[in-house]
Amino acid sequence: MEAKFEIKGLDALNKELKKLPEDFRTKALNGAVGTAARLLRDEAIKNVPVDTGNLKTAIRAQKKKSHSKYIGLYKVNVNPKGKITVLTRGKGRRSTSTYYARMVEDGTMKMRPRPFMRPAFIGRRKDAIQTFQKILDKKIGFYQRKIARLAK
Repeated sequence: MEAKFEIKGLDALNKELKKLPEDFRTKALNGAVGTAARLLRDEAIKNVPVDTGNLKTAIRAQKKKSHSKYIGLYKVNVNPKGKITVLTRGKGRRSTSTYYARMVEDGTMKMRPRPFMRPAFIGRRKDAIQTFQKILDKKIGFYQRKIARLAK
C-alpha cells in the first residue's frame, strides 16, 4: 500500500520557504516531513497485534534513498528481513523475520485481516499534516534568525 499526501493551503509558508537558501530549505523540509512520518510510524506501532513483538520493532520511517536529496520523500514500512538466533542448550531457533506483515495486514484464506498500517495512515493523516505545518514554520523561523545573525 502506498499513500501520498499533497498539502494545499500552505502558500504563506511556501513563500517564506522560497526565500531561504537551498541548503536551509532542504533541511527544513526534510525535518518537517521526517517528523510527520515518525508520527505515522508510531501510530502504526500502536496498532500492531502483538505476538512476539518482532513486527512492532520492524516498523520504520526512513528517507527514501533513491530520491532527490532536495525533496523530502519518506516512507513508513515494515522491514521484512530479520535474523535467526540459534539458542543454546537445545532450545532451538528464534527468528526476528517479519515476512508475515502483509498477511497480518491483509489477512489470508485462514486468517482474518488485522490491519495496522492503514488505520494509522487514515486516523492520523490530519495530525501528520498539522505537525508538518508546525515543524516547518518553526524551522523556517529558526533559519531566518540564523541568516539574520550571520548577516550582522
